[in-house]
Amino acid sequence: MGPVLARRLGATPVLWPGATARQLALYHAAATLAANGVTALLWAARELLRLSGYPGMAMAARVAAGQDPGRGAEPGSTTAAGSSWGPLEVLARAALEAAAERGPLAALTGPLARGDAATVRRHLEALAGGAGAGEGLGAFDPGPAGRYRLAATLVLAAASARPGDPPAGLEDIARLLGAGGEMAGR
Repeated sequence: MGPVLARRLGATPVLWPGATARQLALYHAAATLAANGVTALLWAARELLRLSGYPGMAMAARVAAGQDPGRGAEPGSTTAAGSSWGPLEVLARAALEAAAERGPLAALTGPLARGDAATVRRHLEALAGGAGAGEGLGAFDPGPAGRYRLAATLVLAAASARPGDPPAGLEDIARLLGAGGEMAGR
């Protein structure tokens, strides 16, 4: 079944004779994060964009409903402001392409990867200021601030795993996120 699925997805199947149950489970965990982890992060980012009041979200809703997108939109627009998730689509595609070209650690960008604690502090303050407070979607949802902290902690771990000295500020960001003390392996 695996090789058939791989071919249908445009991948080249790799046979792995002698793989242990643990190895196969780790492989499957990696595949799960690569597919569903990315999808869940995009959902969380879209929710933050919606909570921000970004005006393109209203335009996107009109486009999705088959209505006139309104002033400032090009007819038939389905990207950037006219997509169902605004400018995040463009960023996500560029990030995936960069990761494919250079590898995930080399493709990291943004305030977390740079060690810009001041910007991360502003993000956390905005989230603490009521953005989406109480809008959790169930017992497993940490809400917008919790989602940001979870994803930011993962980005922080990746930034600290890059070769060379980590950027100044990663320890400060770890404290802001409540991610613990000294970064592992450094």
